[in-house]
Amino acid sequence: LSHLDTEGRRTQSAAVNAVQWLLDRQNKDGGFSLFGTGRASQPQKQSCPDITAHVLGAMGCWFYRWPIRLQKQIHKSLQRAVTYLKDRQNSQGYWLPLWYGFEIESLPRRANPVYGTSSILSHLALLPQAYTQRMSVELTQAAEWLLSVQHENGAWGSDSDCPPSIEETALAVNALATTLTDHDLPLFDTQIKAMEKALRRGETWLIEHTENGTAFDPFLIGLSFTGHGYCEELYPVTFTLAALQKASLALV
Repeated sequence: LSHLDTEGRRTQSAAVNAVQWLLDRQNKDGGFSLFGTGRASQPQKQSCPDITAHVLGAMGCWFYRWPIRLQKQIHKSLQRAVTYLKDRQNSQGYWLPLWYGFEIESLPRRANPVYGTSSILSHLALLPQAYTQRMSVELTQAAEWLLSVQHENGAWGSDSDCPPSIEETALAVNALATTLTDHDLPLFDTQIKAMEKALRRGETWLIEHTENGTAFDPFLIGLSFTGHGYCEELYPVTFTLAALQKASLALV
């Protein structure tokens, strides 16, 4: 909506109603869940970093257009959500999403830290710097963690031990490119050069493994709350388009 019609009265009204709906569903810990508030024993109603990041990104898209009556409530909500994300980051620098992961014979069932970490780096770039500055250390650690799990061929899997995929490589490329273009982080020249090198390798891998944008084979990327694995035909297409567009801006 923020890209289509920001000035239209009907669009603005829809956005206000949507953010009010989201605010009413923030959990006590400051995070957001997939299906609203509820008992902690229900996985689909537990706060999770990736959904929280999605919500922050949505609010950030409209940040300077909120009516005065909502601004104070949104500010308080964003502060709580940022604190939640800071508290949920693993000491190695990654975040775990709720249901993204997979299981193969040689590896146990696991979450997908590349998905979770990439989502947070990408979506938080839509917030004003006043909020993300509180997370400059955490965001830098997250970007460095992504660099540490890139495969030798330039791709990413759900972590360093898992086979690479178009989806996860695209997500990581998008996140690192966003780190360089949109996050005002105090990075050293060595860190910037390392990210640029990783982006070029990831970009090359994506182009080669999509046959120059003509073939997008979906990969098993998700686990539902019942434990069933799934993939999505649109993910490799949309993730790759977003990644290559963002990388082109970061590697000018």
